[in-house]
Amino acid sequence: MKFQLSFVLLLLLCRIDLFCQENDIDLNRIRTTLSRASAVTTIPNGMRTIPLKAAELEGSFYLHEEFTPVDFVLMENDSIKGLLARYNVKTNIFIIDTRKQFGSLRGGLVREFHYKDKTGEKHFVNTANYPFNPLLSTPGFYNLLFDGSRAKLFGRTTHDIVPSNYNIALDVGERKSYIRLKTDYYLFENGNYKELKKFSNKQLEIFGEQKDKIKKYIKAELLNYRNERDLVKLMKYYEKLVSEG
Repeated sequence: MKFQLSFVLLLLLCRIDLFCQENDIDLNRIRTTLSRASAVTTIPNGMRTIPLKAAELEGSFYLHEEFTPVDFVLMENDSIKGLLARYNVKTNIFIIDTRKQFGSLRGGLVREFHYKDKTGEKHFVNTANYPFNPLLSTPGFYNLLFDGSRAKLFGRTTHDIVPSNYNIALDVGERKSYIRLKTDYYLFENGNYKELKKFSNKQLEIFGEQKDKIKKYIKAELLNYRNERDLVKLMKYYEKLVSEG
């Protein structure tokens, strides 16, 4: 079989050589193309295919993709209102659109910022302003979802990469690698933070002596820990409980 394939390939090259000489075509260019046959992969069923290159990284590191009017409060307490901006979660940098040119603003210069999207008002505060665990206090911002007098609820949006599982040799799998933004939630109370992952019995211990009432409330209101509005609703109820003593 290999001998027959080699003979056919040799015959093909001879004919191409003759054709190129008669038509003044760059033979070296064609030979270079054919030499890529070494990249052809044989898979178990005997089929032969030229593997395709895996796709580039897809997705976005921006908290909101579109340029949106944003109100800033800087570390020196100066205010800037209505700047068209979008925030890069990875670099901790705001890209500013002045309508004439693009600029940038380092996140470390911003105390807090506000904007509005289809889900409502958004209020972000610089992590440097809150005494969180050092492992969590990396440069960036927390979404202040609930600002109670006794307790607060923060959401921290970070990113990770979902890698491609594409197998070049077999030409199977997902070619794309994705940027994924994810948000973790934290109850901030008495100077301490407690991560809120789910509504399990063990997780609800973060609510201390109010645990049983919280559990009943979650069940009665059909709250979902993955839904920010439900989390805010829960925090309002918890704030009421701890305020009443």
